[in-house]
Parts: sequence; structure tokens; C-alpha cells
Amino acid sequence: MLTETAFLSTRVQRAGCARLVDVNTLNVNALNDRIQGAPDDPVQHCRDWLDAIDTELAGEIHLAEHSHVLPESADWPQDEIAIDDHGSRMCDAVWQIFDQAVARWRRVPNLIDWDADMAPLDELLVQSAQVPRADAPR
Repeated sequence: MLTETAFLSTRVQRAGCARLVDVNTLNVNALNDRIQGAPDDPVQHCRDWLDAIDTELAGEIHLAEHSHVLPESADWPQDEIAIDDHGSRMCDAVWQIFDQAVARWRRVPNLIDWDADMAPLDELLVQSAQVPRADAPR
């Protein structure tokens, strides 16, 4: 049986394309897995996931943020769920995961996804200044 990262790497190689690496989606998935009982350290889980992806396959890195909400469905057994909503300033965990991604893929373009509850331009510029240029040494 293939791991998730092996499966994705194989699919990207066969398709002849590059992969979008969305660090917030990785974080949200790890948070929701933790809410359900595993893994213990969502940031480390995301770092391990990034380390398992072939460095040749990343084409772009996305940054975004998430929120925590109370589920409206009785089918969700936990008190909260993380939602990838692209609606606020990135938290420290997302920046830590992003730093790992940039360390692996120094020259890959990156993009901040902030498309809900838009911040004022000055806040967006502050966030943008934290993202290194793809051609800049890190």
C-alpha cells in the first residue's frame, strides 16, 4: 500500500506536472486528525509530510489561514473543527510549516491566499513582506 505522499508523487510524475503545496491545507488536515486523536504534533506531522515529497515536484507554495468552528452536525464527534477559510493573518504554525517548505523548495513561487474577510492593504503588505522571493537566498 502506498503512503499518501508516495501516491501523490507518483501521480504528479505520471501527469508530468508540478504540485501545488498548500501549507495551510496540510496544517488543517493535521489539526483535524489531531482533534480526532492523532497526530500529537500537527506541525511536525506537516514537516514530515513535506520531507516525504520529491523536491522536483513542487511548482508553487500557497499560504493561508484557517479558523476553528463548532460543528453544526451531530456526525462530528469533537468540539471543534479547523476550516481552511483563507480569512485571517497566518498563525505561527503555518509560518513554521512554510519555512520548512521554503527550505526544501527555495526557488518555487509562493502565494498568500487571503480571500475572505479581507484585511486592509497595509496588513496584506506586512504579510507579503514576510514571504521570501523565490529567487532570494534564504
